Formats: sequence, C-alpha cells, structure tokens
Amino acid sequence: MSQTSSTDDEQLMNLDKLHRDIMTMFTTLSNQVNQAKADMQNLNQTIARLNIGQNQKNSVHERNSDKDEYEEQPPRRANRHRRNANVDLPIPRRGHVNNRRFDNYGPNARKTVFLA
Repeated sequence: MSQTSSTDDEQLMNLDKLHRDIMTMFTTLSNQVNQAKADMQNLNQTIARLNIGQNQKNSVHERNSDKDEYEEQPPRRANRHRRNANVDLPIPRRGHVNNRRFDNYGPNARKTVFLA
C-alpha cells in the first residue's frame, strides 16, 4: 500500500509541476498577446497619421488636377517677344506719327530732304 501512495504522491507532484508550467506559459502568452495588441494600436495610430498626411497631399493634388491638362504643353518662355526672333519679320509699315522707328521702311517711308 505504501508503494501506491508514493506513486500517487509522485503523480501529484508531477501534475502540480505540469500545472505550474502551464500557468507560466499561459501568463507569458497573455503578456505577449497584450504587447502585440499595444503594438497594433500604435501601428494603427501611425497609419492613421500617415493617411491624414496622404489625404492632405491628395486634396492638394485634386485641387491642382485641372492643371494636368497644361503639363503636356511645353513651358512658356519668360521672353515671349523673342520667341520668333529667328523668323523673317514682315517689312514694318509706317507707324504712328510719333513712332518714328518705322518711318524709314516700307512704301510710306519718310523722305529725307538733304539741302545742299
């Protein structure tokens, strides 16, 4: 009878040790789960902040989306009057009376009289 009681005691000791091991594993797992939940919450907050920034960029892009039509055109030069500098210009006609620059060219050119 004493042998059975000793084996029962050993089994109880083993069961108690197994129970303690299971409980420590459970506590470590629950701690890891809680830590993972906290990490997920931090990640969600970070993603929400990044999405807010992205939405602001998108709204600026949507406001400027009508400018996309003009991006295909070449950029305009600052010196628009030089754009046709290498094109043959027509002979200027006589301009305004005060605009003597054009009075030397064309069929209505001002006749200069040289007195001897």
